[in-house]
Amino acid sequence: MPSEDQLKALSKFIDDCNGIFASTIPEELESLDDALFKTVETVDKCPNCGADILGPVEIDGEKVASCQGECGKIPHQETAHHKLDLNSVLELFSNRLGHEVTEDDVDTRPMPLYARTHLGDSLRLNLVCNTDRLEESVEKLFADAVRNSHVNAIVAPKSTLENIYQLAAEYPVASFAPAFSICMLDEPSAVVEVIENAVGQRDQSDEIITQSDLQDEELAATIENNPGAIRTELAYSRVRREASLSPTTLGDYFERVCHAALMSLNISTKPLGESGKNVADLAFKFPSNNKRHGEEILGIVDTKSNGEKNLSEEKIADKHRDYIWQTTSDRFENSHVAHVFVVFDMDGLDANEIDWYHLIQEEYRNAGVDGTMVILYASALSQMVQIAQSPLQTNELNLATDGMHEVFRPFFHSGKFQHSVEDEVRWTTRVDPNTSDKEAYINRYKECENLIVVLPEMVRKRYSNITDSDWIGDDEAALNRYPNPDY
Repeated sequence: MPSEDQLKALSKFIDDCNGIFASTIPEELESLDDALFKTVETVDKCPNCGADILGPVEIDGEKVASCQGECGKIPHQETAHHKLDLNSVLELFSNRLGHEVTEDDVDTRPMPLYARTHLGDSLRLNLVCNTDRLEESVEKLFADAVRNSHVNAIVAPKSTLENIYQLAAEYPVASFAPAFSICMLDEPSAVVEVIENAVGQRDQSDEIITQSDLQDEELAATIENNPGAIRTELAYSRVRREASLSPTTLGDYFERVCHAALMSLNISTKPLGESGKNVADLAFKFPSNNKRHGEEILGIVDTKSNGEKNLSEEKIADKHRDYIWQTTSDRFENSHVAHVFVVFDMDGLDANEIDWYHLIQEEYRNAGVDGTMVILYASALSQMVQIAQSPLQTNELNLATDGMHEVFRPFFHSGKFQHSVEDEVRWTTRVDPNTSDKEAYINRYKECENLIVVLPEMVRKRYSNITDSDWIGDDEAALNRYPNPDY
């Protein structure tokens, strides 16, 4: 194995040559000439005087060439062009990491950007060889790690690491494309530990993807590798509808995306039945909060991916009556029921959610269900996901209240909505009161005590009202007592 100084020289060789070819071999690496380099072209003239040369020959253990003029012996390296033997280099690096590889495991097709070797089912070791095209090289490796569920360990000259780290921050690669300097292979224990941890995380992700109840392995892989893609999928579901893309499969797809979005809110979710059956698409459960008298919420969800939604088209008599009565098991007798419709938009003043609400209220009463009817815009759900996935925003909520559950809970519980949400949020409606018809709608909506139409601006305003207030949650109150001022 090369020494630390030789690894530094090898790193500098790649950096200085911007690749694997050179006319001379660095002095520190001459002893590794046969092990790490190949001769690709031997010149037949002395580089000093132009006379013919003979050789190379080995004299007293030294490989030399002989000038036929007056220069005498010439170091062999000065008479040849050399390139790194990538098979040997990657085999050497792999051995240092505890892996045995053969020439068949090495892949040089990505050259001149990088070469790689396969160390296992999901692990690749990659040597960056072209520092001028660093961004192109690592972006390809990042994309491969995400798309193909690989751990792409990257070995590169030390001078490139900061740039690689900055690029990694722009991609959803997490720990699956760790980068190391060539010199770190001299004491590789940290490298091995990081790689093994990445492989363990990768394997765990792959396992949960195959076990997911999303019923769409490609979507499951997308959001497992890049949770932020949930918001992308919500937005593109709307685009697919507007552009009439995949109209026959959009309903099932939108249902799965909504399932993934609800998962992100840190609440338990479950798909329920096949499309068209008299059972809701999804169910979710908000846990109770005893400190804030927050009762458990059972949510039943019907996703609506068709055009602007007019609820007058819904058939209460069968489907939704079944939905409601299916919530009456003893397990949920003390739970509040959120009867949720996820929609892209509503069909103007004719959408009829108010008349439909009055009809469904009778079913709530008949079943003895304490329920709220919720019209949840997909854009509002996306806003909730954005808050839930942001460490900065969730920390602010954890300090100001009892976490994001208490931010979102009122949108699914009319009692909480009426008593714990500010008027400016509660009286936001999907129409502006510019005409008498719209004003009449708003007045009728305000009379619907257990109907909530949730818009994205309501979620944003709810968040800002909490974080901009002087509220102090239990956790912040506790943390404020550390350190002890009396100590």
